[in-house]
Amino acid sequence: MFSLLLSHYVIVCAAIIVPTFAVAFGQGAICRLALSVLDQQPESRGPLNRLVVIALAISETSAILSLLISVFLLWGNTPPNLATLLGELGIIGALGIPAAVIGFAASLPIRAALDALQRQPLNAPNISNLLLLAVSIGQTPVIFGFFLAWIILGRVPTVDCMTTGIQLLSCGIAFGLGTIGPSIGIALFGKQACTSIGQNREAYASIFSFTVISQALIETPILFSFVVALLILLRPLPTTHALSAVIYLATAFSVSIPTFGAGISSGRIARTACREIAQNPPIYQMLSRLSIFGQTLTDTNAIYGLIVALLMFYGTLP
Repeated sequence: MFSLLLSHYVIVCAAIIVPTFAVAFGQGAICRLALSVLDQQPESRGPLNRLVVIALAISETSAILSLLISVFLLWGNTPPNLATLLGELGIIGALGIPAAVIGFAASLPIRAALDALQRQPLNAPNISNLLLLAVSIGQTPVIFGFFLAWIILGRVPTVDCMTTGIQLLSCGIAFGLGTIGPSIGIALFGKQACTSIGQNREAYASIFSFTVISQALIETPILFSFVVALLILLRPLPTTHALSAVIYLATAFSVSIPTFGAGISSGRIARTACREIAQNPPIYQMLSRLSIFGQTLTDTNAIYGLIVALLMFYGTLP
């Protein structure tokens, strides 16, 4: 019993430690660069302060939502057993993984925006708008993760067997792992978008519209993982069937692992196109179409994983 209680409190600690460590690390890097920019461009104090406050507030989202889940997880009165601990690990997967990845990754576009502000302090409004778009969209996986974690938290007291515990764990795996690649891709692209606007402010309109489209494409695999995670939660397989637990885990890994390459590669394609748009705005249409075509083909790899996951989940058991 002591080991179960110890494991429960370790999970509670991990639910807040992992995200806040990443967020704090990223915020520290942001503040260090902001001080450097202020030292070199004292006249940009006003725009710099506004940009830093907005950026830090948005990046704090991951830590705040993780705090809420940790508090309610701590106050839960469910007697810990191995099955319920698996369900609690599902919470770490659903919220802790995306919160940690995004908490650190969000610092990349923010630091690029600060560097752009140092180059072009008079272009602060456009830089702030682009950063707000890049960072806000990048935080959506944390919102989805919080939603799933909240549902899992409510289901933990009802866990009565190992299969149900693995079901909740699989939900967290499906979404948590599925957000890593796309979140990195969004950060890489957001960094380049903010850098590009600092290099060529005349390309702001083209880069802004391209950012909206590209970030939607990069995030698409996250939606696949979210849908499958919901299906795992809302359609329990027969707990008496020996294969149910295996199918839960196999479905989770089938939909989440393919998003690694798809998300990162899509972000890299968009990053290269954004850099070229800043250097040669007149051929924006050509670059944009080619990039969207490449990103769409790249995302098909995540679709293949989604198809296999759905066939496995719905076709293996009657």
